[in-house]
Amino acid sequence: MQIVTILDKASAPETYEYDLSSSGASSIENLDGQLILRSADGTMLGGIAQAWAKDAKGKSVPTSYSVQGLTVTQAVSHREARVKYPVVADPWLGIDLFEAAWYGSENGQLKVNLRKSGWGQAMHTPGNGQAIFWTAGWDEARTKVPRITEKTTLHQQYDCHVGGGFANFAGDWNLEKWRVDRTAVWSWGVAIHRCNWTTAHQY
Repeated sequence: MQIVTILDKASAPETYEYDLSSSGASSIENLDGQLILRSADGTMLGGIAQAWAKDAKGKSVPTSYSVQGLTVTQAVSHREARVKYPVVADPWLGIDLFEAAWYGSENGQLKVNLRKSGWGQAMHTPGNGQAIFWTAGWDEARTKVPRITEKTTLHQQYDCHVGGGFANFAGDWNLEKWRVDRTAVWSWGVAIHRCNWTTAHQY
């Protein structure tokens, strides 16, 4: 879900509040600008991608979030930025990190396919974004395609994609069961195997 706020003149406010008390969340965690909505037991219910705002010429306008209880405030510092109005600020609320997950086959064995949602792509950033995918993302994948747990290599390939698959042009994540379990960490030789290794410890 996108919540589009349009600032049409210099006298427009520089802060905007969004009340998320109806979301079912018990708390909102701010991870360096990425907001995570959590239930009472700590389960991730969804989140908001990092704040952004742009003026009519596409210039980025300084913006950030702050959280008080279940209210998110977006600050948009447009008055000192010499912007061309209108300015668009667009909090991006999402739930599913993956918009599609399905089974296929390769070499006569299971292939698990995952496609990130737009929100998932926005959340998939180095550091905290990776941590979200390595935890909540893995839980979501197991729910949508339970057979992803059938062999260790599938989890290892998933971790590899999380570790390096930030760009949209990387496309779907394809995890093949026929690949061997790694005895070396997936990052060894990743520039060569690109998560498609053929040996347990080489490339």
